[in-house]
Amino acid sequence: MTPLDTTILVVDDHIPNLAFLTDALSAAGYRVLVAVDGQEALDRLAVTRPDLILLDALMPILDGFETCRRLKATPAYESIPVIFMTALGEPEQIVQGLGLGAVDYITKPAHPEVVKARIASHVNASRSSALAREALLQSGQLPIAVDANGDLISGTTEARRWLHDYGVTCQDLASWLAALAEPGPRSAPLVRRHEDRALYINLLGRSGQAVLLLLREEDPRRARQALARDFALSSREAEVLVWVAYGKTNADIATILDMSPRTVNKHLEHIFLKMGVETRSAATALALRRPLGTSATNAP
Repeated sequence: MTPLDTTILVVDDHIPNLAFLTDALSAAGYRVLVAVDGQEALDRLAVTRPDLILLDALMPILDGFETCRRLKATPAYESIPVIFMTALGEPEQIVQGLGLGAVDYITKPAHPEVVKARIASHVNASRSSALAREALLQSGQLPIAVDANGDLISGTTEARRWLHDYGVTCQDLASWLAALAEPGPRSAPLVRRHEDRALYINLLGRSGQAVLLLLREEDPRRARQALARDFALSSREAEVLVWVAYGKTNADIATILDMSPRTVNKHLEHIFLKMGVETRSAATALALRRPLGTSATNAP
């Protein structure tokens, strides 16, 4: 990714420093937006989403610390990397800024080459993380980190929405994690259902005090729509194929869809014909080439 593809928001009330950084970044090919205080920066975000924010720590009206706190508390802006600009020899500012979610800091007066190197590094990392999150989201999976009490340490807006929609509480997670720690057979995933959807929560591992979990959503509704479209199936045939792909037996499918096993078999005959396959396993393999029950990004 080149500077020409990158927009930087520079926030600083010291006009000479603002002009200096703007000129240096513009000369390097970056698109540069400017603001002289935190409130003006937030107003800019309502119009344009930058790839990175250079944020002065001490400003009038709304300082950098409160601005960063508001950014990280807003789902639309929380993933934008923030680099604090601090006065030389002020470690407390650095600690406070990093504690609020900033990814880095530079001390003033800033050297242009250092600023550009830091920007390039964090923009590339941010875009790689965004691609990874999108890939997981498209597959119906999202990682989160919680502490031993089940309180969320980190997670995307979509992951938070899933937890809310399925009614998963901190107490639910804490109880489940406590059960996992007990000796004996490994516990099953934590499962919550909502209408015909299901959320599965699996333990990935631990990192320090953080417990890493993977959320996986199964949403037959969206899967039905995709399979019906791709294979010219009726809505009922698509329902049957979804549950076949989820590994359900004909008897299970008959119970789930309130039909006889004989009717399930008849639907499968039509499905195999339309898909150009002869076996249940072949139909499943073909269906699973498409994400089943992915996230809301694919919702109609």
